[in-house]
This record gives sequence, structure tokens and C-alpha cells, in this order.
Amino acid sequence: CIEFRPCPPGELGVERPFDFVDAFWMVHEVPDEERFLAQVHSCLVPGGKLLIAEPSFHVSSRAFGETLEKALAAGLERLDTPRVRLSRAVVLIRRQSQ
Repeated sequence: CIEFRPCPPGELGVERPFDFVDAFWMVHEVPDEERFLAQVHSCLVPGGKLLIAEPSFHVSSRAFGETLEKALAAGLERLDTPRVRLSRAVVLIRRQSQ
């Protein structure tokens, strides 16, 4: 089931765990990326995945790298670097043991 979730400012507003979260062209708009990524981590089931895709014409390689570092600091691990048209993208996973 695919579920679209508009969120109140600063919160994900979810009560149950998810297998997959798609953050497509939006993380750079979040005022507190660290908090957002920590919240995503906490709502993923162990083995759950997060796709972050950011527009390459708007988000620099350096800024994307900083977002990736924040995701890793939140407890996610890099799984894949897919090719997404006009984007910088990464798939991250929540470790099974968490």
C-alpha cells in the first residue's frame, strides 16, 4: 500500500513503522535535516529503506554529501546509489539489529 503523508511542521506525524520511505526532491527544503532523518530512522522497520533523491540542478554535490553524512549519523547505512534522472540519489537502510 502506498500512503502519502503531508506532515505538520517539524514532525512526520506517523504512528506505525514503514518498510520504505521516499524523500523525493524535498530533504533540502526541511529546516532541520538532522531531526527529519532521525524521525525517518525511527519510523522504519529493521531492514526498512529510505530513498533520498535531490535535484542535481539545485542541490550541489557537496550539499548532498552533507545530507548523506547526516543520514549516516542518524543510524542509516548506504545500500545503493541508483541513477535517478536529473537527481543525486541514495538508498539507505535501517540495520536489521536496530
